[in-house]
Amino acid sequence: MLDIEAWLEMLRPVNIIMAGLGVAIGYFLAVKGFPVTENLGLAMLSAMVIASSGMIINDYFDRFIDARIKPHRPIPSGRVKAIHALIASVVIFGIGVWLAYLINDMTAIIALSAAVLLILYSWFFARTPLVGNCIVALNTGLLFVFGEAAATRRIFSLNISVLFTLAFLSTLAREIYKDVEDVEGDKIVRKTLPMVIGREWSMWVAGLFALLAVIASPVPYILGGLSIDYLVSVAIADLIFVYIVFSGVVKGKVYSKELKIAQLIALISFLIGM
Repeated sequence: MLDIEAWLEMLRPVNIIMAGLGVAIGYFLAVKGFPVTENLGLAMLSAMVIASSGMIINDYFDRFIDARIKPHRPIPSGRVKAIHALIASVVIFGIGVWLAYLINDMTAIIALSAAVLLILYSWFFARTPLVGNCIVALNTGLLFVFGEAAATRRIFSLNISVLFTLAFLSTLAREIYKDVEDVEGDKIVRKTLPMVIGREWSMWVAGLFALLAVIASPVPYILGGLSIDYLVSVAIADLIFVYIVFSGVVKGKVYSKELKIAQLIALISFLIGM
């Protein structure tokens, strides 16, 4: 019998929703409006489907690790069979790329690239210091590029490039903070940045990326793509970012979940600014 709760636990619905939201923001910013079109729906669905498959394939490759440090996870606990997770991830990846192909060739290329990166990350690069962090950050930034490609068949316009950079920097900071949080458990199975340069230096590196995102956050307003409302609302996210950096460097405390909330506020700021 299918364990719905176990599958939902693997899928991490909040991450999937944020993927769809990222694509929508890239789409709306590219067309400078809020049209609800078939391409928008296909792009959001494609991104959410590929993100879902990425979650599943990650759990599949991590099943032996999780058996030692997170035995309650769906696969090691026996609630989901490993072969079923593998088959589901492959099928869902295919559906996600196919949905992107229905939009245009550029979205198909981006979707296929993102899917390959997710597989490579789960299979190998998740256990490689900083490289795995960069892949996660890159895929997050590509959500906005994907939205632009769905709207215009073009990529990396000036506004989208800025948004890509902001997403990359903030996500990279969050991934490093997460590695700092998980350093004790990760010692058994993988080598992360905190293990290479130490916890304190990793805090400084993550803080640097977060502060670069804060410094760059006014650029979309300066370029004229967003209204003053964006600047006001993104300031809330910036304050959270700064507090997290201060807490990490001065107090040695990590707030990776709060950083994710700040990222969500920053996303919503783009919608407000438009």
